[in-house]
Amino acid sequence: MNGTTHIKYDHYHYPKNIDLRCPHCGSHAIAINENIPEEIVHFMDISPFEKVWTFKCTHCIKKYSVQWSEIQKMDLWYKIQLKNETVWSWNEQHLDLIIKCLKKEDTESHAWSFFKTYIHKNWLKKIKTKSDIQKLENLLMGKNNLI
Repeated sequence: MNGTTHIKYDHYHYPKNIDLRCPHCGSHAIAINENIPEEIVHFMDISPFEKVWTFKCTHCIKKYSVQWSEIQKMDLWYKIQLKNETVWSWNEQHLDLIIKCLKKEDTESHAWSFFKTYIHKNWLKKIKTKSDIQKLENLLMGKNNLI
């Protein structure tokens, strides 16, 4: 876990599902890459694949196809400002991994353990207090979405 960066869209490893803030109503939405089998939660982009996702809002019921480049412009649902750092995750499973890493728990068998190498080193240095981790856990439980 010594990543110097955790740039949202500079990975070659992608999640199948991304939790977003609906640009139409501000509620929770999800983008799903329908081309990836259901049992795969994240995948490598090692060959050209169709980067077309299905966007679905849970509130205003918007549903449409969206290109990867459009997703990059949308706000992620799971993000919060802590210690002058914007902590973000693709989805709840990714956020769960980040919390476990910050708490120094074993993540070897976590389905998202591959992504721990991308955790920003500033997060690991700055976000250590119980109250900061509690804010992330609250975000995970849907108690607050702050930015």
